[in-house]
Amino acid sequence: MEEPLEQYLVLARSAKGKACESLILQATAHPRTFVFGELLELVRDKGVEGSYIRLLEVFAYGTYSDYTNERSTLPDVTPNHLKKLKMLTLATLAANSTLLEYGSLMESLEMSSVRELEDLIIESIYEGLVEGKIDHKHNALMVMSSFGRDVKQEKVPELIGKLKNYLSHIESVETFISEEIKSSKDSMETKNQKKERFEGARQETSKKLKAMLEDKTDSGLLRALKPGFLRPKQ
Repeated sequence: MEEPLEQYLVLARSAKGKACESLILQATAHPRTFVFGELLELVRDKGVEGSYIRLLEVFAYGTYSDYTNERSTLPDVTPNHLKKLKMLTLATLAANSTLLEYGSLMESLEMSSVRELEDLIIESIYEGLVEGKIDHKHNALMVMSSFGRDVKQEKVPELIGKLKNYLSHIESVETFISEEIKSSKDSMETKNQKKERFEGARQETSKKLKAMLEDKTDSGLLRALKPGFLRPKQ
């Protein structure tokens, strides 16, 4: 767990009402807190005004556009809050795409310059929210992985279903690979058996030829000429 968040959780266990609301604003503005699910569960029944709960939900699993759509009904926030929310939104967008074009990002995050956007991307990478590479040539972010954010409670069954499907797929792949390995081993054993039979037949034939050449008698020559003499025994 993030160390700064742990401090807020400890305080929230004994706080109520306005004190919890203050903790929500502090936690969401802190530059090193990015997970808010546990804090959200702690303050729900602490007499906190609904707008603060909603603000915390936006930071837990929402996006910058969610905030702008509801700005008028939410508590006032600082520039640090907005920057944090934009970083979290970038993580969400990165989770759904391997290539994020600057034009789309600047629109989603309400940014007016490439420099401002790249500074946000670099800080998000530094904080571990996104792993990727800036492509200056194509003005895009090439995504490798992203930070896993909190999930809405109603989304949990859907997430579990996806995980089960993923595990089922993995098991199918493992079964296929095991069967391929077994088939390969069986094929190799068959090839080795054929090789051994061929080698045995070759040695038997070689012995017969050697015996024929060493036998100077007419009977030896007649035996060599007899049909099937050099044919290996099955």
